[in-house]
Amino acid sequence: ELQRHEYEATLSRLELLVLNAPHIFCAADFETCWSRIDGAQRPKSKKEKRGKTANQSFYLQYHSNARNYGRRLNPMIVLDTMKHSRSECVEQAVRKLIAAEYWKKPG
Repeated sequence: ELQRHEYEATLSRLELLVLNAPHIFCAADFETCWSRIDGAQRPKSKKEKRGKTANQSFYLQYHSNARNYGRRLNPMIVLDTMKHSRSECVEQAVRKLIAAEYWKKPG
């Protein structure tokens, strides 16, 4: 039997770390996301192997949870993955993290 009191302090610290951390949200529509997954030259994950219909369900859950999460917590960094490539999204995320002072620019 798991003794909750033995782990409660650690779980509380982890919760604070998560609540205070920046969260990055991909704002692409499902068809864009799926076309990137379907056309990728890498092996598919277990989730991706379940197919388009199953992944659309995961996508809808992800967006619903992210919207609810974003209403309750800060900071949430939304990346415009419809207009930008992956490398541009990385640059966009870094700029937003620096602007929010979560990440200090080198030098």
